[in-house]
Amino acid sequence: MAYKTPTLPDYPVKSAFPILEPDLYSKRAIALEAPTGSGKTTLLPILMLKSGLSNKKILLTQPRRLAAKSVAGRISQLLGSPLGQLAGYRVRGEKKVSTATRIEIVTEGYALAMLQADPFLSDYDWLILDEFHERHIEGDLLLAFLRNLRKEVGPGEAPGIVVMTATWQGQPRTALGEFSFHSIEGRLFPVEKRFSCKSSEPPLDLRLKQGVANALGQTNGKILCFLPGRRELESGSAALSRQHPDAEISLLYGAMELSAQQNVLHYSGPKRQIILATSVAETSLTIEGVTAVVDSGLERLPLYQANSGLTQLTTRMLSRATSDQRLGRAGRLGPGIYYPLWGETEDQNLIERWDPEILCGDLTRARLQTALWGAAKLPWVSPPPDGLWAQAGELLCNLGALDDEGGITERGKLLAVLPLSPRLGHMVAEAPEKQTAAMAAAILSSGRRFSINSTTVEARIAEAQNLRHLEPLRREAEEIKRTVSKGPSPDSGDEKMSLGGLLTLAYPDRIGRKTSPGIFELTTGKTLRCRECDSDWAVFPETSGPPERLIGRLSEEVNLDEVRQLHPRLLGIKREVTYRVNTGHFRVTRAEVFGNIILKSLPPDEIDAADRLRAVESAVRKRGLDALPFGSREIELLSRLNLLKTSGIIGLPSGDPKELAGSIAQWLGPWLDGRLTRQVITDALNARLSWEQKTRLDSLFPKRIELRPGQSKSVDYSKPGQPVIRGRMQEFYGLSSPVTIAEGSITIAFELLSPAMRHLQTTNDLGSFWTGSYSRIRGEMRGRYPKHFWPETPATSP
Repeated sequence: MAYKTPTLPDYPVKSAFPILEPDLYSKRAIALEAPTGSGKTTLLPILMLKSGLSNKKILLTQPRRLAAKSVAGRISQLLGSPLGQLAGYRVRGEKKVSTATRIEIVTEGYALAMLQADPFLSDYDWLILDEFHERHIEGDLLLAFLRNLRKEVGPGEAPGIVVMTATWQGQPRTALGEFSFHSIEGRLFPVEKRFSCKSSEPPLDLRLKQGVANALGQTNGKILCFLPGRRELESGSAALSRQHPDAEISLLYGAMELSAQQNVLHYSGPKRQIILATSVAETSLTIEGVTAVVDSGLERLPLYQANSGLTQLTTRMLSRATSDQRLGRAGRLGPGIYYPLWGETEDQNLIERWDPEILCGDLTRARLQTALWGAAKLPWVSPPPDGLWAQAGELLCNLGALDDEGGITERGKLLAVLPLSPRLGHMVAEAPEKQTAAMAAAILSSGRRFSINSTTVEARIAEAQNLRHLEPLRREAEEIKRTVSKGPSPDSGDEKMSLGGLLTLAYPDRIGRKTSPGIFELTTGKTLRCRECDSDWAVFPETSGPPERLIGRLSEEVNLDEVRQLHPRLLGIKREVTYRVNTGHFRVTRAEVFGNIILKSLPPDEIDAADRLRAVESAVRKRGLDALPFGSREIELLSRLNLLKTSGIIGLPSGDPKELAGSIAQWLGPWLDGRLTRQVITDALNARLSWEQKTRLDSLFPKRIELRPGQSKSVDYSKPGQPVIRGRMQEFYGLSSPVTIAEGSITIAFELLSPAMRHLQTTNDLGSFWTGSYSRIRGEMRGRYPKHFWPETPATSP
């Protein structure tokens, strides 16, 4: 059914639609590259609706709730229809749709939940995945699941897909083999980049004031300033209000209500507007009248630390791709200016693009969603790393969400539909009292700000229950409680659980014991600092900083007896046998532990050969073969055996250090029945060779070689790969032919010494040396050692 709408603006996508339309009909899978200002987000779904491409509804995704609501409003305006009629939105905890709605705008996470509930998206015949260049995990999952569905049932039975991105540069375009690719030119005006700072070292507020002052003096429109988070927005607003009292300072961030957001976006008052925004304003939001962008160069987002298993709110420098996105905001209506608040040298060193979440993020929810989808193999655009995938599976198994084969359990199905991380979902599902658990989960997943004194979860719950502006949080908690109540309940009876104990259900790896004021040792073995917490035992739901310098931002006191009952798998006896390299002795320590926290020491027990072997192997992994008491004889033996590689001779055991280090159990293990001494090493190495092999080794690599009748010299094998005979130069007069070993495959080098046994020359070709550089050395030595014999022709001298 075709729709009549008001005249649409002449964005580039409008003139390009006749080229896109045939592929939309035939392939039902297109990838559209269109930069900021092309109209792809707002016009394309309308054009598809008008052309009759959609008989049902069109589902358009956005990365953020604020963008989803704003885009819905803009599309409704272009359709000449009230919001919630022809176009509407659905986001978590809020929706504005009706039976007449034909274009629905949702977040990627919301679309994922819809797809899991109805894999065919029965009410929709198109999914438009917008802003794909941001590469959130939910977007990758949506694309993988729909491509899998199209492969299983055929393109005609599955919803059509449009993947839209500002650029394919640095993106895995080749993975989308079944898609038809199109590019549309943007309608951006020229934007000049002007550096107002020499570097990013001065305080941000000072740089912000400088950039805004330049923008006010050099442009006439609205000024859009990008800052990393709410704290910087409020600090910047205070600073700019004092400096520019005649300007309208507006804040734009993700947790805003729609009405407040619309007031900022459509401000038309007499004052010059300065908009301070987080990254929500990078894409999709239409902000009319912006002619200047002031960019802090910073972005704040949750980043996953694979080595600690923690997701932490981190502030980092943006990428060049993000900088280009922000720059484009200044050129939508006319020529604009972009003011980076960093130096030109720093600008040249910007990383081109940060890795997508699927390659470096917390994959726990992705692994759970994939298990719920049920496909054995998915057509990923970027396959998740095996290590992170396995780590996510291990956590989900511990939460009871996956079985031992990786299949989803009933508990996993419940956690998958909750708008929470699996950790928090597990906490609410296991809680005897759902109200407190749901509120704690809503607080920890919302990202909303609380008073500066709210450093415990208990204090934040009190705020959330009493403050008017946190009403949306209370609604989220009620929705979580209703959803969890539909699932299976834990067999907990009337058992009471403290708030701290409740939080440990989600964060068993963040339980800590105070070791000194403000310092806590975690169950993972890491150290954490938290000045505000003075409890002996606590759990830390929010942390920041790198793994080696963790800081607790939020804490709650826990009782050791309670958490021991809640987490019996963390209780155990830690037994460790260590090998002391300096003495060769072995030592055993035993302790009762909670995770990696030692509760009390226990008496040592007996050490057996297996203990000794594990201790020695551990020492060798850390220090190599230097951890073993090798003497000169053992080193010589290994050096001789190691020459087998050079000579190509087989039939003898290897002397390669790496091979020896990797096979300690075979050659040294049987000899570890007590203290590890040099004699034990000697016996173990010699036992590797039979009598015949020893004889052959001595024949191939002799310890002494007869140079002439009655004169033999020892061979030094300590230098890897090069046997050496060492002596005063006079001892080698009359010799000129090479001396070889190992059936002629290795030539021995001669180290020629002075009468005082100082090094003069090393050569493996005496004949060439006598006729070459010898004459220069002879001249020097005759004056220094006149009593010694220095012939002119040493090759023929006695």
